Amino acid sequence: MIGGDTHRADHGRCRVIPRRTSRAVVLALGLLAGCARPGPPQGGPADTTAPEIARTLPADGETAVDRGVVIEVEFSEEMDRPSVERAFGLTPEVALRGLRWKGRVLLAEPEEALPDSTTFLAAIAGAAKDYHGVRIAGARSFAFATGDAIDAGTLTGTVTILEEPVDGAVVWACEGEVTTDSLGVIAPCAFAATTTDEGAFTLENVRSSPVAYSLVAFIDRNGNGRYDTGAETGWIVPAAARVEAPGDSVGGLAIAMRAPVGGRAEPDSPEAE
Repeated sequence: MIGGDTHRADHGRCRVIPRRTSRAVVLALGLLAGCARPGPPQGGPADTTAPEIARTLPADGETAVDRGVVIEVEFSEEMDRPSVERAFGLTPEVALRGLRWKGRVLLAEPEEALPDSTTFLAAIAGAAKDYHGVRIAGARSFAFATGDAIDAGTLTGTVTILEEPVDGAVVWACEGEVTTDSLGVIAPCAFAATTTDEGAFTLENVRSSPVAYSLVAFIDRNGNGRYDTGAETGWIVPAAARVEAPGDSVGGLAIAMRAPVGGRAEPDSPEAE
């Protein structure tokens, strides 16, 4: 019924307030709260569940992928988009038209057709987090190929500090020499993993290369997916391993952090042999 000052009309969750109702009354009744913009639900238990990758396109291990594919990564829940975009990487690196979103799906479209007969590794670093700030449970990656086979090399080893295993350290394998930018920061390298509670790591889908791989291990304290050598505990082992033929596996690699803040082994040390 419509009747003078007693009229209230619901439009979804937002109410029309009569002109003569004072702002004090409105605030007291909490009527303005019904017009608030949508957001995460208030109250209740805190979200502690790590987000997961629910689906990828191409699928992990898929071969003969169309060279014009738009890469998709679907998450199990709403994500903090900037953190995911910073954490996304594709190896070999290709120019992208940009990253965009369709709901919980991240889409990466290459500017040009992908090269033929090439294995690609798409990775989401452990710095990616959901809408509530909960990080993904370690770095995640999936491999696909525009040819008939997937690179299958592996590198395995351990990370320690003061002879104790390091849990949750980020490990990268980088072709050739590792360099820092002008601020002493190292960007993500080609292949990534996260150590277990025993300090163990496994880098998968490593391609064969005439150049030795250097290893980088660090504790990503600020969660930006990059190694700040001036502020974060880490270590670099130059020329640590060679994957000379497709499918080669190299084990027993040891990264022994020796300083509270970044350092590197000498090229002629036992670590770098």
